[in-house]
Amino acid sequence: MDDVNRVLITSSGRRSYLVEYFKEALGSSGNVFAADCDPLAPVFGDCDHGFVVPPFDEDNYISSIRNICMDKNIDLVVPTNDQELRVFAENTDVFNENGTRILISEPRCIDVANDKLSTYEFLTSNGILTPFTTSNLDAIKRKINTNEIVLPVIVKPRFGSGSEDVYEASSMDELEVFWKRIDRPIAQEKLQGQEYGVDVFNNQDREPISIVPRKKIAMRAGETDKAVSVDESELIEIGKTVGEKLGHLGPLDIDCFYDGDNAYVMELNARFGGGYPLTHLAGGDFVTAAVSIGSGEKVDSRIGDFDSGIHMVKTYRIYSPELDRGLITNAKQI
Repeated sequence: MDDVNRVLITSSGRRSYLVEYFKEALGSSGNVFAADCDPLAPVFGDCDHGFVVPPFDEDNYISSIRNICMDKNIDLVVPTNDQELRVFAENTDVFNENGTRILISEPRCIDVANDKLSTYEFLTSNGILTPFTTSNLDAIKRKINTNEIVLPVIVKPRFGSGSEDVYEASSMDELEVFWKRIDRPIAQEKLQGQEYGVDVFNNQDREPISIVPRKKIAMRAGETDKAVSVDESELIEIGKTVGEKLGHLGPLDIDCFYDGDNAYVMELNARFGGGYPLTHLAGGDFVTAAVSIGSGEKVDSRIGDFDSGIHMVKTYRIYSPELDRGLITNAKQI
């Protein structure tokens, strides 16, 4: 298989850091392209060329991405949005026949991660600690009435992303109100303790080769805004277990609570997570591993090979799309 020299990041939005990391991995001979449905996506100011495409839920989304890949001879596509992952997982053959690889897991893995009820069932069936989760309103009420679960509880969409439509119900009345407000709701036991994230990268054999835990210090819009890398053996073991049992390909972002003794897994995201910049800065270079996979090279294990105590603080630069190099003038409408 040929080396990866041209990468396309989809649903790229604010992920300029991924553009930067892939440029570093590819070197001066490589190109990094970005696609997004927003013509003012900030990433267009940093990529080699930007493409404005239809939203991922429209019928011509895949054909638009495929046309870009053919026109620009894209070697590797990196999807970054939860809702587009299943679409790409179902269409890998469409891209493979033209020599383009997709950094994507099988549909089974995507479904486990995207469906929070399936996540709960996957975790419990594999003996992994996780808060009680149900799509049955009566079931959560019974747990509360028998004191198996204490209020407050978390109510959120079964197929949601980020912090959108996530509520904390402190009474039965609030539980009823929030339940009616959300499309396909679930209720989840609220846990106490410190929130952590664990990034896990699986190679072609679906084996974990890099695991980096981080302690979350601050969140913004459901994404990690400030964090520090930590060397916690319990969290590394959780990452290894989830990675082996799920058998995904590439990056996986795990959200969990850890009280110093037990780690409870909350959610899974089968993509580069919002906290990935910290993993990268700490030495867990998933991007170079992704390029190696796209090139057909075996990626060896580097579990435990990262720096702890590295802090990440996200910042946002401000610029004008008309005056700066990118955005509108750098984006091609598809």
